[in-house]
Amino acid sequence: MKRKNNKVNYLTAERIARLAEVYAKNEWPRTRKIPFADEYDEFCEMLKFLEEEEQDLVIELTQYFLRIESGQYFSYFLMSLEKLFADTSLPTTSTVSIMPLISPSDFGKSKSSTALFYDIKSKIPMLPTKHKLKETKMVDAISPSTPANSSKITSIKNDLICLVDDFIGTGETAIDAVNHLLEKGLKQEYIVVVALVAQKQGMEALEQLGIRSYVAESRERGISDNPLFDNKKQEIMKNIEKKWV
Repeated sequence: MKRKNNKVNYLTAERIARLAEVYAKNEWPRTRKIPFADEYDEFCEMLKFLEEEEQDLVIELTQYFLRIESGQYFSYFLMSLEKLFADTSLPTTSTVSIMPLISPSDFGKSKSSTALFYDIKSKIPMLPTKHKLKETKMVDAISPSTPANSSKITSIKNDLICLVDDFIGTGETAIDAVNHLLEKGLKQEYIVVVALVAQKQGMEALEQLGIRSYVAESRERGISDNPLFDNKKQEIMKNIEKKWV
């Protein structure tokens, strides 16, 4: 991400204190190092390129930010899995096929869903007893070029297909991924989405398609769904977006 605006403003002591309070409240480390820079200092430097009302809005939004470290991913996956297991209305099947959630247009690209898939794959043998699956298959994403009558697809037609991803936003990518599988001949009632975090907007979009989703954390949109953020704040956010590419 690059800045369009190079004008540097001051960051007052009061705003620095408010940001420090947000970090302390969320127990985020302020001294952890990332390559070449301190994360907290980088945040402060970024704020300097914003006007005062823009700085205030970013600090306010940061209070609602959900931060999940990569080392927590599997724990969040287990929380999502518990919700899946609790759903007694799912079709009866002895096998669960876990697959990364990837839309046809993203096939072959490096995606976070693939990273999560391999993290789960490495830890499936360590599943606690209550999370044990009768039979689990770890299935690589089905490419657009895979024929519908291929052995890869026919071997999972009667499995519960769990599309996994770390985050579901609007639901557009998830819907594209589901439609891709439907076009390959997989059954809609046997496809579910399992994510660590999802916006309610995305979950509702999947529900309209007849697809169930199971997530550890469901979230409202940070600005559009927050009654505290009026039209003025939405305009400020649009101005912030224009400063970055």
